[in-house]
Amino acid sequence: IPAMIIVGFAILLVVLLQMFFKPTRRELVVGLFTAFVATYFFLTIIGTFFRGYGMELQLYWPWEELQAAE
Repeated sequence: IPAMIIVGFAILLVVLLQMFFKPTRRELVVGLFTAFVATYFFLTIIGTFFRGYGMELQLYWPWEELQAAE
């Protein structure tokens, strides 16, 4: 199922690019690569800076918890 979601988003991106910009094949590949790189960096930042205790995803920085533990 995760692979189908990834392929589905890639197809959606191709359709949206073709609707709005009418790209050549080269421009389409550059658009897909740019989306891949942007997603990679975004997920890396989220996975690095928003992990809390036990590797649980936290949407805030745990400064309060760190100061209370001292």
